Amino acid sequence: MNFRGEEFEDVYSLHCAIRSGMDYGRFLCKRDPVNGGKLISPTTGGNNLLLVSPAAEAFFLELLTRGFCGDLDMEGWHSLQQNLAKAD
Repeated sequence: MNFRGEEFEDVYSLHCAIRSGMDYGRFLCKRDPVNGGKLISPTTGGNNLLLVSPAAEAFFLELLTRGFCGDLDMEGWHSLQQNLAKAD
């Protein structure tokens, strides 16, 4: 999955779409009625992400948080990034 422009908003939107199981920002989230997995698709095209179990979902969210947020949680990191963008 590729991030664009204001990367921090895309990262946060992806995180929120996965956690909530609902569309968020530029990401659409569809649930598999059979196994409960989630299919995440960017509205701007690109690769889809299929999370087939709650364990896969938790693992991906952890990777996303570790990869972008450092020692902060996702909400704290997003808030920090918003404030830094306003200061520019």
